[in-house]
Parts: sequence; structure tokens; C-alpha cells
Amino acid sequence: MSQKRKSANIKTNNRISDYGLVEGPESHRSKENDDSEVGIPVLPLLRKFWISRAESNKIWGSLKQQKLWGVTLFPTFNVLVITLAIIDLIFFILFILLLISSLSVSNHEVRYDDTCQGYHNCEVNFTLSEDFESPNIYYNVSISGLIDNYRFENFYGNHKKYIESRNYKQLRGDTTATSDCSPVTKNKDLGRTVTSLDEGDVVLNDDEPAIPCGLPAKYYFRDELRLTDGNEGIYIYDNDIALGVDRDSRFGNTGANNEKKQWIDMTDQRLMVWFQPEAFPNFIKLYGRTDVKLSKGTQYTLKISEFDDLSDFDVKKYFVISNTSFLGEDISLAIIFMLAFIYLTGLIIFIIVMEIRKAKNIQKKSREQEYRVPANEEFKQAGVNPQKIVKRS
Repeated sequence: MSQKRKSANIKTNNRISDYGLVEGPESHRSKENDDSEVGIPVLPLLRKFWISRAESNKIWGSLKQQKLWGVTLFPTFNVLVITLAIIDLIFFILFILLLISSLSVSNHEVRYDDTCQGYHNCEVNFTLSEDFESPNIYYNVSISGLIDNYRFENFYGNHKKYIESRNYKQLRGDTTATSDCSPVTKNKDLGRTVTSLDEGDVVLNDDEPAIPCGLPAKYYFRDELRLTDGNEGIYIYDNDIALGVDRDSRFGNTGANNEKKQWIDMTDQRLMVWFQPEAFPNFIKLYGRTDVKLSKGTQYTLKISEFDDLSDFDVKKYFVISNTSFLGEDISLAIIFMLAFIYLTGLIIFIIVMEIRKAKNIQKKSREQEYRVPANEEFKQAGVNPQKIVKRS
């Protein structure tokens, strides 16, 4: 009898804790105290913001069993159509603004690779057909090149091997990092003689690591573009043409002791612009800006030095003068919003047509129910024997 009482006391006074431990009567907590805090003790003022252990177990149990409550919204036809129409209107407005912005941008391109072919330095004369107020200068590689911009054509800078052939640690100043630059890791792999950045005309050792290395460094746009109006030179400055993250953290020189091993200044913003990947083989890159107004009818001279002849690769180079707009000059974004507008318009029309068909089907079913044959129970309530009803042929 005493053993039974003792075992009963064990069962009633001891319990298995939430953590698999046996708790005695002194640690047993009643259900009234089950809303004590979980985790580390907190100040009394914060107790009201803490959940009880029972609530915590309930939430985590529901989460593990995927039984948490959720809300599923079923918009009505009117709400859905109005919402889509508002979004569609926004797309249309953005499309119009971007289209007007892109059409307001004027460009003047001057191809110079055909004139300069076979020469290290050359000049190209051209006359503008309109005024340009403080334009951007680009080069266009087609492969094609621009001033203020340059443009290239047939230059496949989006190739996987070309994009991967660079080492970002080295671009930040680490002279030992060349592991990812294959196949251009040494100075001899650059395909030309390179001189020291710090010591001027000193030729770098062919077997030393190329700083910077990689395919983008090998094919870096080295043409120096200068613009004159016949009397005075027009200064093209390269301040703030690269991305802020490139200027602040991605590019940096190796330090005073190692700059003699570099062949180019890695803080040059035109180098930063060149290292930005391009999606297509025909592209345009920012070369600089000028504060001078370029006037219509004035003859200008483009002077190219250090011309890099890429005619063997069927590369065309252009010098491009372009004005700017607050929404940019690329029409591709306007085309994207136009396609989104057309898609949403088609979706709204489809939803309206389906709703009209649904309404017609409901009306048809309601008319069929009005003229349906009464059931046997309805015949019996009316006092008619359904067996005596003969269908008309």
C-alpha cells in the first residue's frame, strides 16, 4: 500500500518538462502561471509585450504543421478591372513621357576608324546640323565609338569569358591577385608593349603580372579624343562619368611602391566606364562632358591620338555628341512600358469578355429553370398523376 502511494505521489508531483526533464513539485507551475515569459528574464515593464509559453507553443506548432491562418483576397469584378485600368494608365503615361524624352535627344555621330586606319594620329573635320548645349561626349563601338561618347559595333563584350576575365581584388589595389584574369595574366599577354605608370617611359617586364589584367584590360579603349573649333581646343572633362560605387570602392591604385608595375591609372574614370559590361555587341560609352556650347554650322575638328586599329576584327568606331534629358535618351525603356500597356489592355479586355459570357450563361440557366418540367412531388401536390402525362411527339 505504501509503495502504491509513493508511486502515485511521483506521478502527481512530478511531471515531464517541455525540455524532456523531470520537474519536482517545487518547480511545478500551475496553469494559472503558464503565461510566464519564455527565454531570458525581462523587466516588468516589458512583460506585457512578451508572449506566454502556451501561446508560443501554439504558434510554433501551427507553423510546423502548416496550420497558420491566412487571408486570401478574392477581388470583385469591378475592383479588379478598376485596379488594372489604373495600373494600365500609369504605364501609358510613363510610355508617353519616356518616348517624348528619348525623341527630344539629338545625336551627331562621326565615324573615324575608316579615316584613321593605318595612322597612329589623325584628324576628322565635321559640321554640326544643330546646336548642342553642354553636350555629353560618347564613343560608340559597333563593333562602333562616340565623343563626349564613343560607340563600337561588333564588339562582343557580353561574352561569358570576357566578363569573367577580371579580378576585382586587383582592381582595388591587390598586386598579387591575377587568378581570375585568364588568358591575360602577364604583361606579354596584353599584345603590346606597356610602360610604367609611375616611371613614364620605362618598359614593363613581359613576365610580370599585368596590372590591371584580363580581357577588358587588353582591349581597353585607348584612343585619345580631342575636339577643337579651329582656333581653340574644347576641353572634355571626365569627372563623375563613372558609377559612384566604382569611384568609391571598386577601383584603386596599388600604392606608391607598386605603381611602377602598373601600366594604367586604375582610378581613371574612363577605365571604370570601360569595365562596365555591355549586353549587346553594338554599344555606346560615355567618354566625357563639355560645358561649351557647340553651334550649328560651325566646323569642328576631331583629333585622335594613340589610335588603336581594330579593323581586323571588323570593328567600327564613332565619336558621338549628344544632348541630355532628365529621363535619359534610351528608347528601350519606353518600349518596355508600351509592351506592358498593351499586355494589360489585352488582359482587361479578356476579363471583361469572360465576365460578359459568364453573365449570359447565368441568364440562360435562369430561363431554363423557369420553363423546366415540374418534379413528381410538385405533381402530387397539385393532385395530378404524373403517370398519365404523355409527352407530345
